[in-house]
Amino acid sequence: MGRAVSPWLNRPHYTLREIGARIAPLNAYLDLHDSPRLHEYNAGRRLASNVVLEHGTEASAFGALNYRLGMTLAEWARRSLMGLGDTWHIENTWPLGIQDPAAGTKPVEGQKNSRPELWGRHHSEGRH
Repeated sequence: MGRAVSPWLNRPHYTLREIGARIAPLNAYLDLHDSPRLHEYNAGRRLASNVVLEHGTEASAFGALNYRLGMTLAEWARRSLMGLGDTWHIENTWPLGIQDPAAGTKPVEGQKNSRPELWGRHHSEGRH
């Protein structure tokens, strides 16, 4: 979410580094364990946090892993479940023809202006 790997595919050394940066925390802190097959589609394995994450990781590394997991699941849902293309962080760019709903306004004290975090294109519907 927010940054696709596809622009780097014509530069394999950058692609490998980007994929490595995304996968390294998952490899460092997660393990596969055998588990009972509760359903016919269950592989008989369960992904779980390992002892390093549970007992030897500082809060910032734990937060970084949670961020990576969240972004990985969000990208899976966006591509597989919703059939959407790439998305961009709203602070980097706005789609052409769409105005920032919070432009020129001040948030109420203690509240943020309501605005989307990501934007993308619904190719099947031809809209943002």
